[in-house]
Amino acid sequence: MCGIAGWVSTGGRAPDRRVLARMNAALAHRGPDGARVYIDGPCGLAHRRLAIVDVEHGGQPMFAADGAIAAVCNGEIYNHEALRAELGARGHAFTTRCDVEVIAHAYQDSGDAFPRALRGMFALAVWDRARRRVLLARDPAGQKPLYWARLAGGDLIFASELTALLEHPAIDRRLDPAALALYMSHEYVPAPFAAIAGVRKLERGQLLTWSDGQVDLRTYADDPFAEPRPQRSRAAWIDGLRERLSTAVRRRLMSDVPVGVLLSGGVDSAAVLAMMARHVDPSTIPTFTISFGEPSFDESGPAARVARRFGTRHHVCRMDEARLAELLPAVIDRLDEPLGDPSLVPSTLLARLARGEVKVALGGDGGDELLLGYPTFKADAAARLYRRLPAGLRRAITRGVAALPVRHANFSLDFVLKRFVAGADAPSTPARHLRWLAAVIPGSADDPLAPGLRAAVDPELVDAVLAGPFAACPDPDPRQRLSAMYLASYLCGDILTKIDRAGMAVGLEIRAPFLDADVIAHAVALPPGLKLRGGVQTKYALKQALRGELPAAIRNRKKHGFGMPVARWLRTALAPEAARLLGDRDRLRRGGLLDPEAMTRLLAEHRAGARDHRKILWTALVLELWRERHRVEI
Repeated sequence: MCGIAGWVSTGGRAPDRRVLARMNAALAHRGPDGARVYIDGPCGLAHRRLAIVDVEHGGQPMFAADGAIAAVCNGEIYNHEALRAELGARGHAFTTRCDVEVIAHAYQDSGDAFPRALRGMFALAVWDRARRRVLLARDPAGQKPLYWARLAGGDLIFASELTALLEHPAIDRRLDPAALALYMSHEYVPAPFAAIAGVRKLERGQLLTWSDGQVDLRTYADDPFAEPRPQRSRAAWIDGLRERLSTAVRRRLMSDVPVGVLLSGGVDSAAVLAMMARHVDPSTIPTFTISFGEPSFDESGPAARVARRFGTRHHVCRMDEARLAELLPAVIDRLDEPLGDPSLVPSTLLARLARGEVKVALGGDGGDELLLGYPTFKADAAARLYRRLPAGLRRAITRGVAALPVRHANFSLDFVLKRFVAGADAPSTPARHLRWLAAVIPGSADDPLAPGLRAAVDPELVDAVLAGPFAACPDPDPRQRLSAMYLASYLCGDILTKIDRAGMAVGLEIRAPFLDADVIAHAVALPPGLKLRGGVQTKYALKQALRGELPAAIRNRKKHGFGMPVARWLRTALAPEAARLLGDRDRLRRGGLLDPEAMTRLLAEHRAGARDHRKILWTALVLELWRERHRVEI
């Protein structure tokens, strides 16, 4: 795990080593164990190293035997030993045990098709000296980030984080208005957009090639939803899920340094621990959990029960208002573009806790999207029934729900019901989920964007983030399309971004066994009724697969969700900062992003407890903190 950056220029000009060094320094937190800048003619590659595999000899770039191919990579290639054996049989000679060395040889052996052979999480760059071309690739799930920009004259620059590109003099600190609109709705900036104008993100499973100033983009990864579903018995499906998850966990134990588990108290992370205990003495496994003083947010009790079940070395850290005051500036300092998911803050604290013991930790990310675990999947089935009610009755329900008093607990009844009725009558399935997930619906009464920016927003751009992958899914079953939609949008843009930034802020590599290619293929092929049983029982196949591994109380525990009490803290610990950034009308007018009248009304209503604006206010607060810290202008 590490950070990478690069610059390749047209006309044979050598990149400026000083600029590359500054870009690399901006990624120091991703790789505190070493740094290199390599220049070969018109190509410069930079690398920050977090030493995990072949600690002594794993510095990058890595080269093919004749030195004609150079590679840098952020991530891990879990099948590198098998690839090393295959390539060795065809005459390739290796000088290290590092997984990244396989990338250079695989490109030399297979050309542009080589990413298809890689099993892992990665964002990589390959320099082909003879052909004077650069190739960039990102893993099929989108676990590792890669930003890029083509400059005037055709030069290409790229980096693991946006802040590294801001060190290049050709990149202005100007906000992309389209990215702003997307962020305010989705709480993240979806690929291929990036927060800074002129910069783009490589999409998951995408390949970029650069040659003499020309860029070509294409998708190399297959769509698992397009594969035919094999015929299997119910038992075979369930047993197959368990065994593939066990194998995926074993693959992710590949490390020359200790490995732990991030334990949330939910079934996904508990499943990962159960599978790890098959391969490692559980008494040697360090596990890590965050606790909260507010019961509706606290999962430390269930997590502790899971840890006791396996006898792990369990560690707990408390998240409270004092921790928030300490963490928030550090989180924003490391946040390369705005991310409005409040769980980024406790995730960073969890990563810091784990980093005190290990360099690598396993987590449960991906299970909800693959196995239909989110409450919105159950809500979708309920909405289909709700829409059959007479219009007058639905209006009466809406009025009754709107009158419910505001509560600030996690998934409080009023919050859940108000969100449900806000989206249930939407004209399409993606639009319904947008209303359930979004902080802001463009053009709505609570849209806080400045009027000029609001008028320039294309609502179809915001809608397409969900509607695009939903429509593109070749499986006609709406449950399968929902899974495809969440994998392409929420998982890739929010969850994986959050977990990458939280871990990398402290130099911790976080691995996701549920995103193993074999697990994904099996989970996607599972009959939808084994994932969402009867429209109400989520992740049914996983819970059945864990019979005998976990007690029923853990397997069947209601999904809790990992967050923090941001609604309450906006009225207490966060109130002064919210007033400074969101309640100062003159400041908002000068900033030009947010409507002072709308923003101050939203803040006042939330403070008074008249309405719950937690999502809008937190999303706007992070935007303003990020813009202030990184000196971004319109």
